[in-house]
Amino acid sequence: MAKMIYQVRLIIKPEYEKEFNQWYEGWYIPKLMAEVPHFFSCHRYVGDLDGQNVYITDYETTTEDLDTAVAEMRTPERAPVNAMFYEWKEKAITLHESIRFTEREWGAK
Repeated sequence: MAKMIYQVRLIIKPEYEKEFNQWYEGWYIPKLMAEVPHFFSCHRYVGDLDGQNVYITDYETTTEDLDTAVAEMRTPERAPVNAMFYEWKEKAITLHESIRFTEREWGAK
């Protein structure tokens, strides 16, 4: 079964970067991983893009489970958590992209 990555890319205003990352990595991601069982791993990266830090978070699932995982992220029970993220987005995030990647098998024809 092919893996699927739900990737979130963020650029955060420098004055909020430390506080946001503490919240996102210390509270938001652990809560998301506990509440969305179809995401079975999460990795976070930071890189430089023209002098700005770009944060990439990869949530891993399977091709069969991605739609379920995304739906679980958006359940009514998670609305308060999601609202907190969108408060951060309005205040501190200058780039927010979500992309779905499907694993390619080497030698696939």
